[in-house]
Amino acid sequence: MPGMTTHVGKGRFFQLVDQKLRTPTQQGLDDLRAGRSVFDLGVEASIIEETDEERHHVETEVLGEEEDTGAWWPTISEKEKVLRIAYVHAYELALTYGNPKPIVTLCVRGIKNDEREVFEVYVEETDHEIHVIWVTGGTSGMGDAPATENTYPQRLWKIGTDEDIDRTWARYPTTGEYDDFSGPETKPGFDGVKILNLPSY
Repeated sequence: MPGMTTHVGKGRFFQLVDQKLRTPTQQGLDDLRAGRSVFDLGVEASIIEETDEERHHVETEVLGEEEDTGAWWPTISEKEKVLRIAYVHAYELALTYGNPKPIVTLCVRGIKNDEREVFEVYVEETDHEIHVIWVTGGTSGMGDAPATENTYPQRLWKIGTDEDIDRTWARYPTTGEYDDFSGPETKPGFDGVKILNLPSY
């Protein structure tokens, strides 16, 4: 999952997924249909590193079920199948065109439902792209940004009141790692509202 300080994020992981799926291929669809593990496909595509930590993150934290210690959404079953079918459907839509449409992924975190945990995936087709949207509950992995050198700007902007944007920007350390980012900005004629290009890590 992406490094996120907000409910909506792209992050390094999904940016790499987007790069891989900029031009969907029949082979990619065949690999998904063949039932190969999401982790193995991610490693092969250079999206995930083949380490114990990354395997734990993918197979236990994200995809794990009730018996798996550390699962973020333990009561939701068949998460890997849900994701696999979502991307199979996205591929199928994309490949119906002579020039396949790019597949773009976005993550929405922290959705609350008092009755159950939330792990949902949506596929949307637009005139130019296929969107895969992960919608999940909880805030595991979402909080103050770490002091790390592995920072970069997302092509994602948050717009909100001065108070809201200043509060978001305050979640990034002031120890130098995020000095290259512009921080909150204003637009002439829109007093009381700011825009923030969200860093990720």
